[in-house]
Amino acid sequence: MNPITKAASEIMFTIPREILAEVFQPKNYRFRDNPVATEEQIINTVIRSRVLVDCNMVGGNEALISIDGLPSQEVDRFSSVYQIPKDRTQGRTINSVLSLSFISTAAAKQFSQNLMFKPCSITPELIGGQAAMNAMTPQPVPSSAKVELVGENMVLIRELSMLSGIGILRCILDNDENLTNIQQRSIVYFCRLCVLAVKSYIYNQYSITLDKGRVIGGFEIGKFREFVESWSDAEQQYQEYLSTTWAKVAYINDRESHERLIRMMVGGYR
Repeated sequence: MNPITKAASEIMFTIPREILAEVFQPKNYRFRDNPVATEEQIINTVIRSRVLVDCNMVGGNEALISIDGLPSQEVDRFSSVYQIPKDRTQGRTINSVLSLSFISTAAAKQFSQNLMFKPCSITPELIGGQAAMNAMTPQPVPSSAKVELVGENMVLIRELSMLSGIGILRCILDNDENLTNIQQRSIVYFCRLCVLAVKSYIYNQYSITLDKGRVIGGFEIGKFREFVESWSDAEQQYQEYLSTTWAKVAYINDRESHERLIRMMVGGYR
């Protein structure tokens, strides 16, 4: 199920169609223009232009990206800029960067060999023993949290370790353009967010217009005006829902971040 299409359908069921047609349908068509469906206008005007942008600001997908083999531009002795190609980010844009870790070539080779183990051979005793061995190593895995996003998929790394190895960048990627990365049971929360965004859009676009029409024209708007005035607090509801409910739903849908948080809370090996 496409969340955006479902949200547009939910809006059509929630808000009277006459109001949606008045607000979103183009008033004038140029020669050769084809009529545009109301749902498509809602998607382009509100959902993609605002809601998806806000969803990327409070959510996204945490990913580990290797910078091995990428050219870098030195800013000073301990700082470098890396341009991350989109073939390593699943075609998405990096929203924010969290940290950079370096692992030695030998450790990377051992890690790749561990991936060949069967899941049944990875026991709690083996994980505990590996954690104990890692605690006894003389040189911990070097890492730096002083990373900064300075452009589209362009990362500035400060206090860069001079040790050789493979760099692993932990970052947050934007959502899929159709938001297909969220679970199906979370779509209902996204639909609620879109409904509030459309109500806020209609109120901001028509509250003054309806008042001026009533004063200048000397006529009552009726039900249209009642609906618009009842949505005066839609913007406040949208902001609260975005920063509270949807932010939590988006975090739970990010499997990497959610599982990492659970492992940190229960003291599991990370």
